[in-house]
Amino acid sequence: HGFLFAVHQEGCLGCADLPVPGQQLGLVGMRGQHSDGARLEPRGRLPGVQPDGRRAMHQAATERAVRLAPDDPAALKARGLVLATSGRLDEARKDYERAIALDGDAWEPLINLGELAQLEDDLPAAIEFYTRTYEVMQRLYDREPQRIGPWHAPLGVVIGKLHESTGDLQGAEAWYRRILRLSPYDPQATARLALILAAAGDLREAQSLCRNLIAAGSRHAACDEMLARSAVGP
Repeated sequence: HGFLFAVHQEGCLGCADLPVPGQQLGLVGMRGQHSDGARLEPRGRLPGVQPDGRRAMHQAATERAVRLAPDDPAALKARGLVLATSGRLDEARKDYERAIALDGDAWEPLINLGELAQLEDDLPAAIEFYTRTYEVMQRLYDREPQRIGPWHAPLGVVIGKLHESTGDLQGAEAWYRRILRLSPYDPQATARLALILAAAGDLREAQSLCRNLIAAGSRHAACDEMLARSAVGP
């Protein structure tokens, strides 16, 4: 199901259906199934924008939460989400940054900042924010394995794809290998790494990765195509 973000809107009564990071901002590689293209393009719009009535309700709820608890990172994060989906990106950024300043373990606002950077086509900044997110999650994993575990592979794949988008194939390869050490048969990481290796002339390892993926009971279209070509021959 792609990049699924289970982020609760703590501290925001009435905000249970607020857009959550990655799911509603509509950034390529962050919503639904990952694109297999080497280039990640921001959509340039915010499909999570709510109808006026609902947006006003959410805005009022989050403003009230911040008034009641101005130093609550969760309340600031929730208000930032509403501001972002209203197109008020600079204000949203300030809320995310303040939430992080108040809680160094707050990784959800780091993801939000990465999304904003990606939306603005600042891919190096997006890589920095997502990488910082990953490192925080690694540090907290033993404390919150069920909450953090599902993020490891998808977030790492997004970071790898962004490295590809900037032309840093070595960095992308390193991330895909890192993900495969944690999730040996992740289809996205396997396929992206296989494509990089094949392009570099290492077809044997690329095909081996794809065969192992299939043997483990999973598949990816890029791997299927690669193996089908090899079966036909040059």
